Amino acid sequence: LKGLNFEVKPGEFVMISGPSGCGKSTLMNILNGWEEPTAGFVEIDGVDLFKLKEKEKIKTLRTSIGMMSQAAFWVKSLSVIDNISIPFLLTGSTKSLAHSKGLELLSVLGLDRFANYKPMDLSGGQQQRISFLRSLINNPKILLADEPTGNLDSKASDLMVDLFCSLNGKLGRTVVMVTHNPDLLTYASMVIYMKDGEVMKIQSKKRVCPSKVSEKQDIVELFKENFGNIAKKLDTDEFMEVK
Repeated sequence: LKGLNFEVKPGEFVMISGPSGCGKSTLMNILNGWEEPTAGFVEIDGVDLFKLKEKEKIKTLRTSIGMMSQAAFWVKSLSVIDNISIPFLLTGSTKSLAHSKGLELLSVLGLDRFANYKPMDLSGGQQQRISFLRSLINNPKILLADEPTGNLDSKASDLMVDLFCSLNGKLGRTVVMVTHNPDLLTYASMVIYMKDGEVMKIQSKKRVCPSKVSEKQDIVELFKENFGNIAKKLDTDEFMEVK
């Protein structure tokens, strides 16, 4: 990466697009604190992440950012509920409270019956949705997603993008998403085009996600109202996953 310079305002839906190997995933790893830049800085609310002490950085990242990576990075020896609870535990929560919040999230997308399964025993689409829920357990204000629809068929892919769109439009969450799919760029309020580790163009677009922000409605209420029944159908024969 070189010469990257951009600002994401609260409530934006940002898509990062570009060919394989151009640095999109590396950029996401830096934004999430998994990799440290050799130069420059990353600020959240005016705070330079990489000038914080390690414990402060981890707490800031885990309370402010939810990350859905291209590879789910499961702890294979742990159950689904233990995996989904990890980000909440990193904020200092008790295991019982983390499990309670995790089960509540799993239930709204019809996945609570898999709580005690090992992640690797589930289908690719189920793992993808659980990874999505794990990114939300701390109720973050910023959501990072690296190719969240990569392993999904068209029906499941549409649901996933609609989930992000509603979190952005109805709850005001900032979304930064990497995608290879040009059709998804229509959802973005800003598109960052990358090539060879550089930003080639930044394009502002007309917002298409719903824009009725409700500070009173939380994530669980939003999903119950809009997506619960749809998500449960994804595990029936009506929706067959590609991978």
